[in-house]
Amino acid sequence: MKTRITMGIYIHIPFCAKKCNYCDFLSFSADEVLKEAYVNALTNEIKAYGHLYGKSCPAPALISSVFFGGGTPSILKSKYIYQLMSALHDSFELSDDCEITVECNPGTVSPSKFSDYHCIGINRLSIGLQSAEPNELKALGRIHSYEDFAESFKNGRKAGFNNINTDIMSALPGQTVLSYKKTLEKALSFEPEHISAYSLIIEEGTEFFNIYNSYNPDRGFAPLPDEDTEREMYYMTCELLETKGLNRYEISNYSRYGFECRHNLGYWSRLNYLGFGIGAASFINNIRFKNISDIKKYIEINNSSANTPFSSYYIDKLIDNSELIILSRADEMAEYMYLGLRKIRGVSINGFFDAFGKSLYEVYGSVIDKHLKNGLMVIKNDLVSLTKKGLDVSNYILSDFIL
Repeated sequence: MKTRITMGIYIHIPFCAKKCNYCDFLSFSADEVLKEAYVNALTNEIKAYGHLYGKSCPAPALISSVFFGGGTPSILKSKYIYQLMSALHDSFELSDDCEITVECNPGTVSPSKFSDYHCIGINRLSIGLQSAEPNELKALGRIHSYEDFAESFKNGRKAGFNNINTDIMSALPGQTVLSYKKTLEKALSFEPEHISAYSLIIEEGTEFFNIYNSYNPDRGFAPLPDEDTEREMYYMTCELLETKGLNRYEISNYSRYGFECRHNLGYWSRLNYLGFGIGAASFINNIRFKNISDIKKYIEINNSSANTPFSSYYIDKLIDNSELIILSRADEMAEYMYLGLRKIRGVSINGFFDAFGKSLYEVYGSVIDKHLKNGLMVIKNDLVSLTKKGLDVSNYILSDFIL
C-alpha cells in the first residue's frame, strides 16, 4: 500500500505594482489580461498535480499548509484567489486545520478584499510593513506609507483575521537604531501574532546591488548602517519582541504561542511540498526541482494540456531540468542539520537516527564537539540546538554541516 504523506503547497504570484529596490524574487508588473491567463495556467497546473498527489490517487497527500507568495498575491482580484482555492479543494485533500496564508502589501488591499479572503477560507495574513519611517520606505521603493499599513492591519482584524504576520527589516539605508526601534514599537502596537524580522541583504540583480556594490556617497543615496549598528538592531529585535510575548522559534521569526508559521516550519523540517507557478520550487521524496521561469512558455504549456488527459510528460515540460537535484544521503543529512538548526528548539538526535540509520555523533561528532566546546551549541535531552551566542554566528556554524 502506498504510504500517505503530509505536504505543504506554495503558489507563486509574480505580479507587483512596482518592484522594490531590494527584491531579487521573480516578480514584475502585468496587465489584467496576463494576470487572468496566468491564473488559468496555475489552475491547470494544480489540477494536473492532483493526479499525482491529490484526490485522484489511492493515497492522496494531506495538505497541512498553503502559502500564496510573490510578488504581491493581494494585487490579484479576489475572484482569482477564489478560483485557485477552488482548484485546490477540488484536486487535493486539505486538512481541517490547514494553515492558508496570503501575502499582502498595503496599498493593494481593501476592506472588501479582506472580507473576500475570509469567506474564501484564507485564515492567515502576512502584511509587509518593512519600516514605519517614510524615508526608509522611500529608499526601499515601497508603494505604501506607514498609515497605509496601519489601515490594512486594522481592516484585516475587522474582517475576522486572528492570525496576522508583519514583516519588518533592519540594516536599511539611512536607518538608525532609534528609527528601527520606532518601527518595532509601532509594529508591536498592533499586537500581531507573528513577526518576521529580517536584516537587509544586498542581492545581485537588484537596484540596491547597483547602488551599494560600489557605493559612492556623492550619488545622494543614504549609506548602509555599519556592522556595530546592525548588531545592535539585531539584539534589540530579540529583546523587545520577546518582552512583548513574541517568542523566537527560528532565526528570523517570532510568534505568540501556537502561532508559529506552519508552512515555513515545514521547509525547515524538510516536509514535502509542491510549488505552483513560474519559478516555484518543490521538494518531493528527496528531490528538489523548480518550474521554468518564462511566463509565456508556462502559460502555453498549461493551456495546451487543459483539454488532454493528464500525463507525467506534461509536468516534465514545466520543470527546469537545470534546477533538478536528486539529493544524496550526505545531502539529506546536511539539510536535516542546517535547516533544522535554524529552529530554536534544534534537531532531534533520535530523529536523525530514525531518518538515516546512523547516530548523529557518528556523522557529525567532531563538528558538534567543536561548537559545544566554544559555547555555540548545547545538547539537552534529545535535542541539539544553537546557543544565543551560536545564533549570532549561525551562518558560520550551519556551513560546517555540509559534508
